[in-house]
Amino acid sequence: MPRGKPVPRPVTIYALTDPETGRPRYVGHTTRLADRVGSHWCTRGKNPQPVSVWLGSLSDPPPYAVLEADVPFEERYEAEAFWTILLRQRGEKLLNLCVGAQISPEHARKSNAARRQHLAAKRLRLRGLHPVEEVTP
Repeated sequence: MPRGKPVPRPVTIYALTDPETGRPRYVGHTTRLADRVGSHWCTRGKNPQPVSVWLGSLSDPPPYAVLEADVPFEERYEAEAFWTILLRQRGEKLLNLCVGAQISPEHARKSNAARRQHLAAKRLRLRGLHPVEEVTP
């Protein structure tokens, strides 16, 4: 009997929480919660993402809370967006750059500006030029 695609596992929506205040700092989704939290911890401080920088400032892995369990895999982005928006509406200062699979409005301007700067610097390099701050008299 031919095998079809494996059925995706249900997803857990979780929040990494501040160890001092217990407030949510980051919302994510995963099919393997303990592995994902461990992955966040192992990559702390290794990239400029706000959650990575925050984790890099901690001495121990942060606590986490399950916000919603057994979410159908195909609804994972919608569920993550729901929790991200709800917590932000309640005044939580989340470190998420995205809401579900979409970049959040507050980070869109920063992201677009950074992308434009990156592309401009790349163009300059391709033409053998240097950005103004790198030019030496």
